[in-house]
Amino acid sequence: MKQYIKWDISSHKFLLGVGSGVIILLLCALNLGIHSAQDLKEIIAQQFNHQQLILARQASQEIESSFNALIEELLILKYSQREPSPDLLQMIFQRAHRLGARGLLVLNQDKKVIYKIGEPTLTKLAPLDPNNLAVHLSKSWVYISEPLRKKIIVLFIDPYLLVQRHVARIRSGKTGYAWVIDENGYFIYHPIKSFIGQNAFKVRQEKAPDFYFKKINKIQRQEMLQGKEGIGEYISLWHRDVKGYVKKFVAYTPIHIPYTSHIWSVAVCVPEKEVNAVIHYLYLKQFFIQGSLILALIGLGIFALSLERGFRETLRQEVERKTEVLKKSEEKYRLLIESADDLILTLDMFGNIISFNQATASFFKKK
Repeated sequence: MKQYIKWDISSHKFLLGVGSGVIILLLCALNLGIHSAQDLKEIIAQQFNHQQLILARQASQEIESSFNALIEELLILKYSQREPSPDLLQMIFQRAHRLGARGLLVLNQDKKVIYKIGEPTLTKLAPLDPNNLAVHLSKSWVYISEPLRKKIIVLFIDPYLLVQRHVARIRSGKTGYAWVIDENGYFIYHPIKSFIGQNAFKVRQEKAPDFYFKKINKIQRQEMLQGKEGIGEYISLWHRDVKGYVKKFVAYTPIHIPYTSHIWSVAVCVPEKEVNAVIHYLYLKQFFIQGSLILALIGLGIFALSLERGFRETLRQEVERKTEVLKKSEEKYRLLIESADDLILTLDMFGNIISFNQATASFFKKK
């Protein structure tokens, strides 16, 4: 009985130890999962923003390439060996039209129009350089002037059309988009059409007078208008058709206008919840893997416990069987000794009698 009690106590301690170990393991795994999930969230957010930055860089390079392509069209006329014919001017304008050009003027030395294609009028012109190719920017127009054999050819470009073909197709995540501002903070392109041509700082505040767009204003004023590149986040009150507080990730990079010191800036933004959707999927995947490992460890613990208990039960049964056999053997031996007619006794190493049978007791009793 004492042996069985010891086994029960030992089994209880073993179970308690295994249970405590499993709880500690679960707590450690949970703590590790929380910290790794936070690290994973930061890493994915940064990676997502850097992907947005790549999109912004690509758009910037494409817009700068369009500027250079427009300039090259005028340089074709400059290096032509003959006076540009109306047909050649029409061909140049048609190619430039696909890049956002909306008009072409040929002026004489007195700046009088001698040939005109498209929409522009002289009221849109600023002072022209009669000696060098120049790029001029205004709020509504961009125009490139090139002196040519005592004439000046001016190509008028709509900045919205120039950038729209490069940024309108940008998608970051499911609903993320791009927008472009000029060096004075005016929107050249934005998915919200009413924003185009408006001051970015003022139009946001007019749309939401009770909200202070602190972060995005700081990013625009201290980063984008200074020609810097970077990533960040800010709070908005809308995103496409969604209204309310929307946290967004943004990446931005400058657009350097050729032949000028002017810098525009393109930004790509996406709601944080779209990034979180990706993160949540990875969370579930990570916790599934961790949970599977924990369950496997628990299963191994239960399996080991069942083996140990089976071994203890087998050992207990074997001890009981051996004890029963021994008891029977002892009983048989005792009956054999007691029923013998011979004098049988046992002595210790000093000659002291330890035990004797009934025949021995009867013999000495008669004496």
